[in-house]
Formats: sequence, C-alpha cells, structure tokens
Amino acid sequence: LDRKLFVHSLAELGEDVRDYNPNSETEVFYDNPRFAKNLVTISSMHVNLRPSENSGSNPMLVLEITIEGASTDSIIEIKDREAELKDMLLRLTEAKTYDELAEAEGKQLLCDQYRDALNSVLTTGQVRRVLLKNFIIKS
Repeated sequence: LDRKLFVHSLAELGEDVRDYNPNSETEVFYDNPRFAKNLVTISSMHVNLRPSENSGSNPMLVLEITIEGASTDSIIEIKDREAELKDMLLRLTEAKTYDELAEAEGKQLLCDQYRDALNSVLTTGQVRRVLLKNFIIKS
C-alpha cells in the first residue's frame, strides 16, 4: 500500500517545535483581539445637572453609553433590565454638577461610578467597563 494512506507518526503532521517564554509572550485574556466583546449600548439619556460656579442656571447633559460585560449573561441581564438600570444611572448623574463633568477626569470618574453601580445590582456576571459613546454638556 501507498505510505500516504497511513499516518506513521504524528510528528509528520505537526508544526515546528518552538520555544515559549511565559514571562514575555503572554496575551491578556480579556483584551485579546480574538476574544468576542460583550457590548450593549444604552439609549440616549437626558439629565439636568446641578448648577455650579461656571455654569448657567440650568445645565443639562445628554449622553449615550456603551457597556462592556464580562460575559454574555451580564449583557442579557442589562438589556432585560434596561429601564430600571437607566433610571438608576440617571439618578446618579443628576447629583453631579457641571464643573464635575466638564473635565476629562470627571467623565472618567462618572464611568467608574456607573460600572460600580451596575455591578452592585447585577445578579449574573459583571460589567468590565463603561464607555461614553456621546457626551453633550450644556452650561
């Protein structure tokens, strides 16, 4: 019989042997580009802010956020409870002043507070991070 019909050694089919250094050649599991992202976008939220020193008498904010969950289960729960979670995020935001949200640090702090608030009420999975999709602030 022809030798090509049979595999006599798996070494014939395998790839070359390479050395691997786990200290320098690792990939971050969640930030791996081959890892499917679990994202959901919450629809536009309109909120009145508290007036501050640098704002007018009625500052307003319109924002749209994208939430990255650690699993598909957390994204499904967020989508199922969207109205409840959106209301919770609006209540958290209306306690902010214009000056707190005008700077980049304030926006990052708001995203971190959103993440912590969502993680405190979710029953399945967790939120990895909250990203701002649109952020329009009026003094």
